[in-house]
Amino acid sequence: MYEFEVSGLKVVPSWLKYRMKQGAGKKSSPLDALRPVHWTSQFTTELLELLWVLEETVKYYPEQKRLLKAVVATDCFQAAELPTVPDEMHKPPKKSTNHELFDSNGSR
Repeated sequence: MYEFEVSGLKVVPSWLKYRMKQGAGKKSSPLDALRPVHWTSQFTTELLELLWVLEETVKYYPEQKRLLKAVVATDCFQAAELPTVPDEMHKPPKKSTNHELFDSNGSR
């Protein structure tokens, strides 16, 4: 699970870096300087939960691969086969003001 990647991001190492004393990622506010001073039981629980989610995700990869191959192997439909969209559906939605979202009692 340690090597599991999503779009080139190694999930577990990234998760760990954000919870370490030195931290990781961009610093966008003074709150980013607040770092844990020790590993907590909550961190352990969160890490285990992350690993369990990744484990379940990877478990279904063979089935996902099989399904993707089946979808790719089927005939595709052409854009001309789709129903036409009525002209009024091409217009942007009417802008509403906050008072239009509520009835006279202040309820939605």
